[in-house]
Amino acid sequence: PVSRYYCSQTILRNPTMPKLASGMYLVVVSMLYCSFLASSHGEPYRKLSSRVIQTKYGSLQGVIVTLGNQQLEAVEAFLGVPYASPPIGNLRFMPPMTPALWKSVRVSNKYSPVCPQRFPNVKNESDALQHMTRDRYNHLVTMLDKLGHESEDCLYLNIFLPADGASNPPDAPFAVMVFIHGESYEWGSGNLYDGTVLASFGRVLVVTLNYRLGVLGFLKTGKRNNQMGNFGLLDQIAALHWIKENINMFGGDPKRVTIFGHGTGAAFVNLLLISPVTKELMVRGAMFSGSALDPGTIVRDPTHMKEFVARATSCSMNDTDNVDISPCLREVPLSKLMSLKYPPIPTFLTGYGPFVDGSVIAGDIEYRMKRRSGVFEDGQLLLGVTNIESYLNFNDKETTMGFNTDVRDKILRTYVRNTFKYHLNEIFATIINEYTDWEKPAHHPLNIRDSLAQALSDGQTVAPITKVAKLHAKRKSSTYLLVFDYQSAGYSFAQRSGSVHGEDIAFIFGMPLAGDPSGYPQNYSNTDITISEALITYLTNFAKSGNPNEPTPLNGLHHGRDKSRFKNLDWPKYTSEGQRYFSMASKPRVRSHYRAHEMALWLNLIPALHHAGDDDVSMTHHQFNDQSDHLFHGIVRPPIVTRPLPTTSSIPTTTTAQTEPPRFFDPQNRVPPRKPPDYGVIPTSDSPTQSTSTHIEDVVLKYNDSEIWSLPKAFFRNYTTALGIIIAVGCSLLVLNLLIFAGVYYQRDKTRMEAKLYRKHSQKMMSPDVSNDNHDFVTTVSSNPMS
Repeated sequence: PVSRYYCSQTILRNPTMPKLASGMYLVVVSMLYCSFLASSHGEPYRKLSSRVIQTKYGSLQGVIVTLGNQQLEAVEAFLGVPYASPPIGNLRFMPPMTPALWKSVRVSNKYSPVCPQRFPNVKNESDALQHMTRDRYNHLVTMLDKLGHESEDCLYLNIFLPADGASNPPDAPFAVMVFIHGESYEWGSGNLYDGTVLASFGRVLVVTLNYRLGVLGFLKTGKRNNQMGNFGLLDQIAALHWIKENINMFGGDPKRVTIFGHGTGAAFVNLLLISPVTKELMVRGAMFSGSALDPGTIVRDPTHMKEFVARATSCSMNDTDNVDISPCLREVPLSKLMSLKYPPIPTFLTGYGPFVDGSVIAGDIEYRMKRRSGVFEDGQLLLGVTNIESYLNFNDKETTMGFNTDVRDKILRTYVRNTFKYHLNEIFATIINEYTDWEKPAHHPLNIRDSLAQALSDGQTVAPITKVAKLHAKRKSSTYLLVFDYQSAGYSFAQRSGSVHGEDIAFIFGMPLAGDPSGYPQNYSNTDITISEALITYLTNFAKSGNPNEPTPLNGLHHGRDKSRFKNLDWPKYTSEGQRYFSMASKPRVRSHYRAHEMALWLNLIPALHHAGDDDVSMTHHQFNDQSDHLFHGIVRPPIVTRPLPTTSSIPTTTTAQTEPPRFFDPQNRVPPRKPPDYGVIPTSDSPTQSTSTHIEDVVLKYNDSEIWSLPKAFFRNYTTALGIIIAVGCSLLVLNLLIFAGVYYQRDKTRMEAKLYRKHSQKMMSPDVSNDNHDFVTTVSSNPMS
């Protein structure tokens, strides 16, 4: 098609493409973008499928996609399938409703519009590069056209499965893999990810989907005791309900549904796995480069953005916390909602995002994972990270040139201030000490950049994922950890080794196997193809059986041309004791205790430092000594001058409203009512779950303020008690040492006295009289031997 040729030529002629710092992240999206152009904006796939699928809401006819790689089987795709009613009019800021019935056959050959989103400003290149890397800028520019077709009518999903699915034996349906897209809480789309190669090579059924974003998806609209919101998360649950009801019609197995995601999508996977309302909707999950424990995942104070939106739209001026602003917001034009100028959002945090609502997100995240919590307890879990997860935190100059220790300190000081509440000076000094190479007194700017990138990578992503892995490993189900350590030779970056955030996506979705000239002009090597085939095989095995090693062996990848690399290499379970993981590199191997020393810092030492202390300790004690603006890099939240009040979210009360799944879909009422009910999927909670702070709050890596107040003192001693114990133990040891010293000294004097007495005795015995007596005695004895 013409669009594919145009896409290929556009990318080839772009002079910025070879100059990427972490180009693989752009590769996958550019390739998927070209695939998107060939099937959207009015140009459908040309060959319609011969079969018609009868769902509970109407009939669907898909398209047959023939891949450029002749070794891959054709795929049947159903694009733009509605899984809920359009959230427009009276359904705006409401939980999703079941889709309306349709009578005629719906030809599903085009992607749907994407949900309204707040896209980063890339109009001015020089300005944009002050806030992002060049590869990030190129990536966003490529996406701009692709995400340009927006509509509130956006709740659609896409289905990909092997084309022989119609003849697949009914007793062997395809395992289902549902991808939750990431990128941001404010922009992105499932349309970006083409599931054809993954479905064909892995022989699974792949689903991608759209969900509401930003103000439409994650604004808290209800009153104080009505936690109405999290609509984007509810959309994902509605899609999973639709899949459970209908996927068997396509040849999928509703009893083998695996959800997987990347970045913020992985955080959603984590939240869905621990939610009390999703127990029957999936059996396992896979999370790449993200989790619900990441510092920026949960919005701790959603009322902050609610107050801002209410005032900006004149929906409420006073006592916003006790007003339901959704009826008013339904009358506000979409253009006005999407053009609101946000208040400054602290760096490393988010304005819109999921929040604890008492139902879908029933309470404190870590607490939920430690207790009985949905699929997380019984289902298998696979987690993955790359070597550096934080490259997107730097701008173009910082990435290419590096920086000195002053810039490093500013960035890290900002991260510590916006992420933690207590003992900021001690935490900052601890991180600096850990990530400084003390054997090299002269530090190169690029080395400083890399050490800070590693620190932020560990703190923001790797340590939280490791924490999730450890929590899940204590369950009765299986846990698997992947470190994607492979760097494609076609996109080497001389100033780093290993992979960066997003490079694994291309291999998960099979870009090296695509064989499609319309994609990004990357000459993939045989090793690239082998790595992609192996990763797809492991992941689809996991979706089929819960074990990445079964049922498909990895003895002959790359169509038999690479037989030794993965031969007889099993991926072991991750356990709390062994902590074994799979390193996906050019030479794959099984290792243990990934970044153990650094993980001990983030999961043990820093949480031990991060607590409030005695009640008489002022919050000023916990803040940085100097809070001048020139010491920070980016936007910082105001200093916390009063001790945060305890919350009840960490130990939620188990009620029927919290544990019973909501009725998203009523089989007897498939056409949504003209007036939606006032009470939606989120029940009213009698106990507050929000922080009383007036600023956007944070998520602490291990302990947040609610846990500090709710945990028994036996688990969390304050500094005064600890200091008293240390002094007591020290004094005891000192007394013990003095006693030992006195004993040794006494023993030495005693020994000397005995030696002196012995010498006197010996001299007396050797006197003449004594000697003669002894001689006579010996002679007498010798002359009278015993017989």
